[in-house]
Amino acid sequence: RQALSQWSFEGFDEDLRAARVLADRYAATASELHTLVHPSGDFDFVALRKATQAWDYSKDDPKYLEAMRCLYEYKDTLVETLNRKDAWTLQRLWVLGANAGALSTENDLRKSIMAALQDYAA
Repeated sequence: RQALSQWSFEGFDEDLRAARVLADRYAATASELHTLVHPSGDFDFVALRKATQAWDYSKDDPKYLEAMRCLYEYKDTLVETLNRKDAWTLQRLWVLGANAGALSTENDLRKSIMAALQDYAA
């Protein structure tokens, strides 16, 4: 954004306008990720998953990497809890992740958790 403010072309230049729009869109998207990773209230894993899936910028961006780290940590915690056979904690984590909404592509993990929770309920 700083480079755009120092751009030497005229203010009506189409490339400048396009660059400003892109920079503003990036700033808004990065801010959304930051807010999802550092919420003032409850953590919304589903919204975080959707925001990372919609990310149109570099996958090496620190904001994106931080968001992905949160999702991986959530998944790792689910796996560890499943392996410990701690159904009580697993159920609470499952609800926190909106019953698999945060695990968009983890079908095997989803099935394992659902089976463990069904056994727990029985």
